[in-house]
Amino acid sequence: MHLPLLLAILAQQTQAPSAPEPPPAVRSVTAVRAAHAPVIDGSDDDPVWRDAVAVTAFRQWQPVEDAPPRLPTEAKLAYDAAHLYVFFRAHDPHPDSIIRVLARRDTWTAADKVGIIVDSYHDRRTGYEFFVNPAGVKLDAAMFNDGNEDGAWDAVWDVATRVDSAGWTAEFRIPLSQLRYGTQREHTFGILLMRDIYRYSERTSWPVLRQSQAGAVSQAGDLTGLVDLEAPRRLE
Repeated sequence: MHLPLLLAILAQQTQAPSAPEPPPAVRSVTAVRAAHAPVIDGSDDDPVWRDAVAVTAFRQWQPVEDAPPRLPTEAKLAYDAAHLYVFFRAHDPHPDSIIRVLARRDTWTAADKVGIIVDSYHDRRTGYEFFVNPAGVKLDAAMFNDGNEDGAWDAVWDVATRVDSAGWTAEFRIPLSQLRYGTQREHTFGILLMRDIYRYSERTSWPVLRQSQAGAVSQAGDLTGLVDLEAPRRLE
């Protein structure tokens, strides 16, 4: 066989087509505007929750970064001119194993939790945390420098939880008056949705929070579609 022909055959063999890369993970969600405010009772029977898009692509960040979660989680986001609403469905086939601990507010309990981090300035540096456990114990904090927390910050907000045969739920109402944001007509907030399953020592989030990267707020996804919010407060 002639050398040029042999080289051409070898080149074809070594240039096998590579497997296509998986599509990039979706890192944005659009909040639906609530025509009527949901009743904060831990139930998703309000019309706004039927219209809201469910975020389901939660991934582990502890103990194994970007691993699939043991149990599925759904979160929905809505808003009106004065509030941000969040609904979590934390699926669990063994509701009697859900860890719920009563404690004082702002106690990081040894229990299951769901929560949200909101970067309302969308500066990838600052934000606000709102968490709750199945017993209804609330925790909030302000965030700065992309991950440092100020637990002394206390906001006025509401949440209701329920444990049922499918797991547990949490329904949040966060007044926008407790946040800080710009004066433009349309806003994009940074958003991190979180769930802890205490008996498995598992923590999941959307988007995935990577321990291999520095910071937390800078890893948030985008919450879009926020239009005509009430003017932010000017007092500090």
